Amino acid sequence: MAKTWRNVIADKFIPKLNRVNIAIDIDRLLADDLLVLSLRAKGFLVVPAVSEMQVRLEYEKYWKMIIEEKEEKDLLIVYQDDTAFSLPCDIFNSAMHFKVSFDDLFPKLSAAILKSISFELFDKVFDAYCDEDPKETLSNDKTCLFLLRTAFGIHCQEIKSDVDFLSLLLRLHYNKVQLPCLLAQFFAKYTSARHRLEAWTSTELLLTDASLFWTELQKAWNNTVLNSTEKDAIPGSINFCNPAIYVYLDNAFAEGFLSPVPVKKECTCPEGIPNQLFLLGMTPENKESLTKQHIQHVEETLLSIVPDENATVSDWLKFAFNYSEFQRQCMNNSFASKLPEKSNAQFVKWIKKRYDALHFNSSMKPIMLSKIADYLRRQKADGTRKIALLVVDGMSILQWLVIKDCLKENNNYSFEEDACFACIPTLTSVSRQSIFSGMLPLYYAESINSTAKEEKEWTSSWSNNGPVEYYKDDGLSNNADAILSQISPMTKVVGIVVNAVDELMHSSLLGMKPFVDNIKSWMEDGYLARLISGLTEKGYAVWITADHGNIEATGVGLINDGSLAETKGLRARVYKSAALRDSASDTHKDTMVWNSDTLPTGYAALLADSDKCFTKNGTSVISHGGISIEEVLVPFVRIRK
Repeated sequence: MAKTWRNVIADKFIPKLNRVNIAIDIDRLLADDLLVLSLRAKGFLVVPAVSEMQVRLEYEKYWKMIIEEKEEKDLLIVYQDDTAFSLPCDIFNSAMHFKVSFDDLFPKLSAAILKSISFELFDKVFDAYCDEDPKETLSNDKTCLFLLRTAFGIHCQEIKSDVDFLSLLLRLHYNKVQLPCLLAQFFAKYTSARHRLEAWTSTELLLTDASLFWTELQKAWNNTVLNSTEKDAIPGSINFCNPAIYVYLDNAFAEGFLSPVPVKKECTCPEGIPNQLFLLGMTPENKESLTKQHIQHVEETLLSIVPDENATVSDWLKFAFNYSEFQRQCMNNSFASKLPEKSNAQFVKWIKKRYDALHFNSSMKPIMLSKIADYLRRQKADGTRKIALLVVDGMSILQWLVIKDCLKENNNYSFEEDACFACIPTLTSVSRQSIFSGMLPLYYAESINSTAKEEKEWTSSWSNNGPVEYYKDDGLSNNADAILSQISPMTKVVGIVVNAVDELMHSSLLGMKPFVDNIKSWMEDGYLARLISGLTEKGYAVWITADHGNIEATGVGLINDGSLAETKGLRARVYKSAALRDSASDTHKDTMVWNSDTLPTGYAALLADSDKCFTKNGTSVISHGGISIEEVLVPFVRIRK
C-alpha cells in the first residue's frame, strides 16, 4: 500500500519512548481527525491543548490513571502554533517534544498557500507531489497553480473561453466544492493578466460564493428564455446547449439549484437553449405525476450516493443539504421515501467510528459547534469589525431551508451555507453551551444540565475583543426592535438565542408538515427578518446556526426507572453511571448506548435508536437528543445583505 501523508506524520511518533509527549503542531496538521485516530491506534492518548488549566487537569488525571494502572497509552498533548498560552514548565520539561509542519510533507511548496486548503485535499496533493517530485522551491504563484491543478482539477492555462469558465463554476458549485479565497484571487489575477474572461464581472466572487453564482446563473437563464437583457455577472452569449454546460444544468434544475421560468405553452424554444430544459419552464399537463417522477428520480440519485463508513467529513456535510431539501419535497408531496432509513443507518455507523476525533478538526470552516467561537474570532482578527451570532434553538437544516426562502422573499440577502456537527446527545444544555463557551461538554461538567452560564461563557471567550453582549428571547413576542435598541453602539460582538423554533417543535403534535407550516407563519410575523436587518444596519456581520435539529420519531414505550435517570428526554436519557445506563439498555429494546470522550465522567447517555423515542407505543412526536442526520447536522450560515 502506498504511503499517505498521514503515515509520514504518524511515523514521527513512536510509542513507549516516553509517557508524556508534546507535539508542536506548527501548521495544524494534527487537526485532521483521521490522523488523530491513527495515533490513538498506535497507543497515544491524544489531547488538544485548549488552556493552561485544561492541560493541567488532563495531565493530573492521566497520572492518576497511570498510578491506578488503568491507562496503558502514552499521553500526547497537541500544542498548536497559535495557542494563546504557554504550557506549564513542569509538564513541558518532562515531556518528549515532536515538531510537525508542512516541511515534513511538502518542503518545496509555499506553507502560506498550503494553509488555505482543507486536510481532505492533502491526499491528492501529496500523491501528486510525490509523483512529480519538484526539484526547486515553488513560489507562491507556482504553488497556487500546483494546488489548483492537483487539489481541484483546475488547469488555469486551459480556461480560455466563457464556456470553459461556466463549466468550471458549475462543476465546483454543483458539487459544493469550496475554493479558498486565496486561490480564487490568484485565478482572477491569472486570467486577467492574460486578458481572458473579460466579459465576466466578479470572477473571484463567482468562484467562492455559491449563492451569488446560482443567483447570477438564474438571471442569465431568465434573460435567455425571456429574451431580456437584465444586467448580470455572466455574459449573455452563453450557449446552454454546449455539452460541458448542459451536463450540469439538467440536474441543477431537477435538484432545485435553478428554477424553471414559466412560459406559455405556445412559445417556441429560443436558440441556444436545450429543448428538454425549455420544457421544464412550461406548465405540465399533469403536474402531480411529473412531481412524483421528479421525486423518485432524486431519491434514486441520493440513494446511490449515501456516504459510507469511509466517507469524509465534507461528504456528510454536503449530503446533509441535499438530503434535507429532498425531505422537504417528500413532506410537501406526501411521498414515503426509503432514503432516511438507509442514510441514518450509515450515518450512525460513521459517527460511532469518527465522532470523538472530530473536535481536533480545524478546517477553514468550523465542522463542530464548539469551533464556531474560534472561527468567528479569526474572522474578527482578519478585519471583520462587528460580529453577530444568532442561535435558533432546535432549527434543523430542513427548517433552515424554509426560513431561508422566507427571508429571500422581501430581502436582498445572499447566504453562504455550511453545516456543523452538534454535540451528542443532541440536547440543548449539552450542545448550546458548546457554541457559547467554545468548549466540549467534557469541560463544563458542572453546568452540563443547564444553560444558565451561557452569557458568562460567551463574554469570557471574547474577553480580549472589546465589549460583548448576549441576549435570549422566545422570538414569539415581536421583541426584535427591543433587542436591537438595547445593543450598545460600542458592542463589537453579540450573541442572540432565539427559542421560537424549539418552542413550536415541542408544542407540535401533528407531525413535521404542520410544524413547518407553523414556522412559516412565525416567519410572516417578521421577527427574524427585522432582527437580521437591524443587525446588518448596525454594521454587524451576521451568522446563524442552531444547537441541534429535530426528527419525527415514533414511541416504543416509556422507560419507567424512577429517579435513576438524571435527564429524561424523549430521545435521550442520562444516568450518573454507565452501570445504571447499561441496565436500562439491557431491559429496553430500540436503545443505543453512547460512550464518548467528549462527555464528562458521570454523564452516561442512553439514546433512542433509529427514529424511535421513549414515549407511548405508536405515538408520533417531533423531538431531539439522539443521533440522526436531522438532529446532529445543523446549519451554519453567513447572511449577507
